[in-house]
Amino acid sequence: MHYMSADLVNRMNDEAEDQEKVAAAWEAGCEEYEKWLQKNESSLPAGVQKFLDLTCLHDATPDPWCRTAGVFRAGEEFKIITRLDFGPKEPSEEDAQKSMVVSITYLLEAEPHCERHHGPGFPKDGEDWAFLWLYDEFDIDDQGRFIHHILFSDGTEMHVTFSKFSWFRATVEEEY
Repeated sequence: MHYMSADLVNRMNDEAEDQEKVAAAWEAGCEEYEKWLQKNESSLPAGVQKFLDLTCLHDATPDPWCRTAGVFRAGEEFKIITRLDFGPKEPSEEDAQKSMVVSITYLLEAEPHCERHHGPGFPKDGEDWAFLWLYDEFDIDDQGRFIHHILFSDGTEMHVTFSKFSWFRATVEEEY
């Protein structure tokens, strides 16, 4: 991640940090990534461009909560299934919870890989945290390949290098 790094997430959760400075660094990172997108978005595959225009899986606001349900390899493809929950985190029986399921499929250019981050922004060994989609960035490497960097709430940072990107979403309504 270039703009919203695991280090920045740790700083946001560190009581010793000046939170005004951290918030300013977060905003600066958001602005820099937006500038990068303005310059490079037209070079990204059409599926990525549409995804960026219509879907946000970040956990930057209280709603939606994006839980990752599955990450798996299928031949030359790699898939991620997520569920975005809108509304109360623990709905009452009278509440209708609206959810959206998003499925992303990548045609791989390289084997996906992960790294694990530790610190105040991520769970300690043995702690059980929800596997939320915190932040993601698209990138183009020096070889012209597309990369999707995804940071999850458990400290996992996934890097998926791909040539094609497709996705779909479906809305689900559940009664509790």
